[in-house]
Amino acid sequence: MRRAAWRLMALALAAVMLAGLNGCTQSEEPATNGARPSPAAVSLALTASPPAPTAVSLPPAATPLEPTPGFLPPAPSPMPGPPFGIARDGQQTEQDRKVEAYSQAIALNPSDGAAYLNRGMAYYEKGDLERAIADYDRAIVLSPKLASAHNQRGIAYWHKGDLEQAIADYGRAIALDPLQPQPYYNRGNAYASRGGLEQAIDDYSQAILLDPRNPDAYFNRGLAYAQKGDPDRAINDWNRSIALDPGDAQAFLNRGLAYHQKGDLRQAIAEYGMAIFLDPQFVDAYQNRGNAYADKGETDQAIADYTQAIVLDPQGAEGYFNRGITYVETGQYDQALADLSMGLDLDPRYATAFYLRGWLHAQAGEQEKATADLEKALELGLNPELRAEVEALLGNLGQ
Repeated sequence: MRRAAWRLMALALAAVMLAGLNGCTQSEEPATNGARPSPAAVSLALTASPPAPTAVSLPPAATPLEPTPGFLPPAPSPMPGPPFGIARDGQQTEQDRKVEAYSQAIALNPSDGAAYLNRGMAYYEKGDLERAIADYDRAIVLSPKLASAHNQRGIAYWHKGDLEQAIADYGRAIALDPLQPQPYYNRGNAYASRGGLEQAIDDYSQAILLDPRNPDAYFNRGLAYAQKGDPDRAINDWNRSIALDPGDAQAFLNRGLAYHQKGDLRQAIAEYGMAIFLDPQFVDAYQNRGNAYADKGETDQAIADYTQAIVLDPQGAEGYFNRGITYVETGQYDQALADLSMGLDLDPRYATAFYLRGWLHAQAGEQEKATADLEKALELGLNPELRAEVEALLGNLGQ
């Protein structure tokens, strides 16, 4: 692709390792029934080239960032928190009623491991991980061959961020009942989240062998293949995922990203369009289709998609940054300045936006504003090539 490290690619697939569980933007629930919540979006830089300047020289970026998205099965979805599971006006929630019912069953038969397992699952649904794990522990003591108790405890440890314990519990569940697909699927997610892509692919493959009708296992194995840099196998798995669940807009978006990475912009645009058809509120699909149009040089369509992304998510900085970059490329400097400024108001951490805005101020002869923005870009951090360009530009402004 031709763009320098400027345009933001709103990947919904994305590279979150376990260290990113707190505050990460993707979600994936370890399976109890094979369900996969939809991942959300993160950003990745693609490339862009500014127009030839008329007043101040802006050299092209020497080393574009390659579009190497971190395709990984997402981190766990947030546990249900308040007011989920909290009674209002003296009314019990469904989870409260389950806890009460299983507590009564335990009182009648304190040796019933299944009752502890079920109460643990009710506590899990309430978001009370500590009590859930305590009940799973008791269930395992009473019924040591209860594979589902290990699987459920693994899920709880996953949500606590303890991947090693989660993997150990999934492994015990598999040893006790090797014909159940869910522990393989869950362990695959855990392996992938800590970077063990080969192990993840093996587990997803086993889950598929045991349950070939589960689209989520194909979906996540596709993510792992994409992370390994194998977009063809990723596309093949997403083909299967879509065949099983043709209404999954996320799968179309991911397949579009893979085609985009392969340089097949026409097919990428078609995939993004299908994602939008299935979910007209899908901001990431508009962002990425805008990127594909921009890569094709179809700037009017790109601007239209970025504008729609902004309409749907006016607090998201990416739409403003991407539209602003496109305005720079098309010589619409006033609109570019407005968009870059709005984006920086929303997210003041994007060094390249300060660089571009500084360049625009320099074009307008506003030396103080240009200097402030360029210095801020250096402070935030740039790659060596872009840093050298900013320093050279600052030197020219100081003459």
